[in-house]
Amino acid sequence: MAWHLFWVSDGAWAAIEPHLPHGCLRKPRVDDRTVISGILHVPKTGCRWREGPAAHGPPTTTAITVGVARNLAARRELDRARMERNILRNAL
Repeated sequence: MAWHLFWVSDGAWAAIEPHLPHGCLRKPRVDDRTVISGILHVPKTGCRWREGPAAHGPPTTTAITVGVARNLAARRELDRARMERNILRNAL
């Protein structure tokens, strides 16, 4: 199947890149811009993770990255709710 590949624009990348983690992990990192383009490609085209084009990197990498981001967002929401509860408790 011929894909019309989606790539993050230079302007969008300039806004996203400062918020990404930097530093060495256990494995060499896949190019972040490639992975984010792959993540955005899925809802844009309606394909499944494993059907994404190879140019966007391994499908497991994009799916795992989304899972990690969801977990971080859920953790932030939980921390925010705990903080609000503690503020209310201390105010009483």
